[in-house]
Amino acid sequence: MSRILVAYFSASGVTERVAERLAEAAG
Repeated sequence: MSRILVAYFSASGVTERVAERLAEAAG
């Protein structure tokens, strides 16, 4: 699921922010 989100946001150009959010959520 995370890979799909990364791929989707990657197209939008906000992968970095999403990655940080996911990293925090993941702990």
